[in-house]
Amino acid sequence: MKMVQFRRIIHLISLFFGLFAIASCNSSESKKTIQTEGKIQSSVNEKNMYSVDGEIVIKWTAYKFTEKAKVSGSLDSVELFLKNESGSITSLLTGASMKIYTASVNSNNEARDLKLVNYFFKPFQTEVIKGKILSVSEDSGNLEILMNKVSQKVDYTYNLEADTLHLSALVELSKWNADEALDKLNEVCFDLHKGADGISKLWPDITVDIRLPLKRN
Repeated sequence: MKMVQFRRIIHLISLFFGLFAIASCNSSESKKTIQTEGKIQSSVNEKNMYSVDGEIVIKWTAYKFTEKAKVSGSLDSVELFLKNESGSITSLLTGASMKIYTASVNSNNEARDLKLVNYFFKPFQTEVIKGKILSVSEDSGNLEILMNKVSQKVDYTYNLEADTLHLSALVELSKWNADEALDKLNEVCFDLHKGADGISKLWPDITVDIRLPLKRN
C-alpha cells in the first residue's frame, strides 16, 4: 500500500459531512493523506485517463437565520483511500473512501471553530467522519456516510472543472440523529443565529463540496 502525505495550512472563509456546520458559531496545520490499494488497470478504450495531482479539499456550507444565510469553511485533516491509482474518473471514484477528522474544522474564525468542536461534534459523538463511494454513473452516484454511529446513504453529483474534480452532496444532519447536538450549538450561539426577523435559526442541512486536483496522463 502506498501512502502520500499532504500537509498545508488552509484558511478559508467558508459537519461530510459540519459538517458542518453549523453555521455559526482557524485552523492549524492540516493533514491530507492519499492512499492507494494497488493499481488496477482501466480499460484501454477509455480516452481520458487521470491521476491525483495535489491535495484533497473538503469544503462545507451551513445555513443560519430564517433567510438561510451561508456560513462556509473547510475540514482540513483528511485521509483519502483510492483503489485505483490512475484511470478514468469513474475508475478513480469507484470504491474510494475517506476519513475526515472533525477537530480540523476551519471557518476562519477560531472562536466559532471551538464551539463547533465542543458543542456540536462532541455531543454528536463524531471525531471522525467516514465516507465511501458506493456507486458511480456518468455524472452522479451514491455514497455512504458514517457519523454519530449511524450510517446513511447520500446522493452526490460530480463534474470536472479545469483540472479539479468536484463532488457535491447535500447532507441532512437529522438523518444522523443530530438534532440534540444542533440544539446545543444553537443554544450557545443563540444571539449569533438571530436574523432580521429576530428568530434564532440553525438549519440542519449542509452542502459539501469535495475537491480533488487531477492531471491527465
